[in-house]
Amino acid sequence: MTDRKTDTTEPSTERGVVTWHSSDEDSGPDVGLSIGLGDGKLLWVGEVPDRDGWCLAIYHPLCKGGREDLASFHDAESARAFFDEMERLANHG
Repeated sequence: MTDRKTDTTEPSTERGVVTWHSSDEDSGPDVGLSIGLGDGKLLWVGEVPDRDGWCLAIYHPLCKGGREDLASFHDAESARAFFDEMERLANHG
């Protein structure tokens, strides 16, 4: 079972922990989703500063500025489908 938490502040970098990021504490992940990768890293799918739409990014202390943008998504639904598959792989190999 995947640990999930809803949070509007700090995501977890603990491997496999999913955080929903919402503009309203009672809503779904309308800002983004993150999954901890361990070792202070996390995979982010959602809104990022200075970009339009939803993006895929990795946050890691060694990345320039702490974040490396990897891809953009056509829409939020595509981003969510991608994230769900990454979550499955991270937790079940």
